[in-house]
Amino acid sequence: MSFHGTGPLPILIGGWTLTGIAAGVIIARLYLRIKIQSRRLLVSDVFMVAAWFCGCACNSISIVLMRLGALDPSVGTDLKGFTGNPDNISKILKVFWLGLIPVHLTYYLCKGALLLLYLQIFPHFMRKRRILLWATIVYNFLAFVASNLVVYCICHPIQTFWDGIPSTSCSSKGVIIFMVTWSLNTTGEISVFLLPWLILPGLNIRRSLKIGVYGTFFLGVVTIVFGILRFVSILNAHQGTSVPLSTPVLWNTLECNLGLVIACMPSLRPYFNSNDISKRKPITPEKPLALVTTDNRWTADSMAMTSVSSNRPDQNIWDEDRTDNNSKVDLMQARDVV
Repeated sequence: MSFHGTGPLPILIGGWTLTGIAAGVIIARLYLRIKIQSRRLLVSDVFMVAAWFCGCACNSISIVLMRLGALDPSVGTDLKGFTGNPDNISKILKVFWLGLIPVHLTYYLCKGALLLLYLQIFPHFMRKRRILLWATIVYNFLAFVASNLVVYCICHPIQTFWDGIPSTSCSSKGVIIFMVTWSLNTTGEISVFLLPWLILPGLNIRRSLKIGVYGTFFLGVVTIVFGILRFVSILNAHQGTSVPLSTPVLWNTLECNLGLVIACMPSLRPYFNSNDISKRKPITPEKPLALVTTDNRWTADSMAMTSVSSNRPDQNIWDEDRTDNNSKVDLMQARDVV
């Protein structure tokens, strides 16, 4: 059966474009944190930078595969149609297996950056939700460990993945390894992108912030769709359908790098908060805010529950560690209501 893949060009363009966007966001974040705020980097910032370097490593792996001829449109996932040097086949398999290290690191560092952000956003009085958040953190950590154990401990010695010797080859277990690691990663992605909806419907937040949250969630859905397309392509190849190798590599590249962009986007919220505050008049609350509940939704007594700009002249709208700069939801005199 004839087939035609995408080739290396869309993979390289898509991967490096998304990585470049993420680089711009990270530079803006580092400038904000170090230059404007004069503060140390947060752990989530370190996760973002580390994920970016891992994303660059993933894109570099695509370049290596292209030079070896693995991403030619006529090459299938079983390497049928490969017309290059036969000695390169073992090199291609080695690059694939060893390349899973930066791929998994990128996936889980991105999720880790978002989960650390959630720890700042989820109010402490929502104890049940914070317990669920910590459970998600533990799951993703264990999923990362399990993914690497499955990849690198299922066969001994590890070179049996690419030596091509029929009596010792472990390459036949590749589909099983993919199914396990894909399931762990996708479950983690879904849990990370669903967590904010435990508190967002009950919060009265600005429309601009809400649009940003919904946009980020939409990109998260797109990322999961790319992962599903990658799963379908590998499954079709396992069932005997001819699938070009460049197709799942493309889906993996887009999923990996778009997840990186999503993980970096929330770090820019102080920039947008400053623009929003500059257009608003200071508000002096006539009485303290108190949270009340109506049908399990949180509202504010006499005014919105989002943070309020004060009349203090020394207010620093760039300081995201404060609760009076619109960078966080300001919940006052609250208690666990669930």
